[in-house]
Amino acid sequence: MARDLDISQRSAHRILRKDLGFTPYKIQTFQALGDRDQQKRHDFASETCQAIDEKKLDPHKILFTDEAHFHLDGYVNKQNYRIWGTEKPSIRTKPERVTAFAGISSKGSVGPTFVEGKKTITGKVYEEILHKAIPEAKEKGMVDDFTWQQDGAPPHRAPYNLDYIHEHHDRRVIAKSYPKRFNKGTDWPPYSPDPSSMDYYLWGKVKDKVYKNKPKTLPELKAKIKTTIEEIPESELRSVIDNFEKRLRLTISKNGEHVEDVLH
Repeated sequence: MARDLDISQRSAHRILRKDLGFTPYKIQTFQALGDRDQQKRHDFASETCQAIDEKKLDPHKILFTDEAHFHLDGYVNKQNYRIWGTEKPSIRTKPERVTAFAGISSKGSVGPTFVEGKKTITGKVYEEILHKAIPEAKEKGMVDDFTWQQDGAPPHRAPYNLDYIHEHHDRRVIAKSYPKRFNKGTDWPPYSPDPSSMDYYLWGKVKDKVYKNKPKTLPELKAKIKTTIEEIPESELRSVIDNFEKRLRLTISKNGEHVEDVLH
């Protein structure tokens, strides 16, 4: 608003707050946790921290992976976006988009791999992604002694996808349904974006930079996503991975409750 009207941010804030009586509403989303969900989150955090303490798991040798949608016609950063008004708003949009898969560790990044349009991420689509991502990770030295992490989305849990991950990472896997299939590895807990460096760090950072210059086409959008991820320095990634352990220990102290608004 300040930029478009060529006024100071202080003046824009005064107009919104004092003259118009608007309130800044922070957009927040929380997945409801049942007692069993909290217990699984607590158990995961406890077991993982124990493995870290016993030197059986090095957080800096975990490759965190995930997908995210990037809409061409707009973006809402839930962490710092505000809608000024007299009532709390409801926002629904269906713009053109691209879906990006990526992975990060202290050693660098993998991807992004793109799925264009409104194509659903099915088990077969995710299989195609894995057959690009894991060979790339291997070339970059992020397979042989690294742990693969992914959330519990149904396409991730397809048996043939778990088999392919197992083929390369063996027991070094944090993924829902993997322990049940192979009697090895660790289950990723339900409703848990908050411990994942992809959710609490990468996607927000990338979207902030990507949309700063308002890309006009999908090729431009994809190029900006790729450049932003590839330019993240390893020193910054190491700091992000350090935060993984902090979040786990905080999850323990909160008995499995969400920690999104406590640690960034």
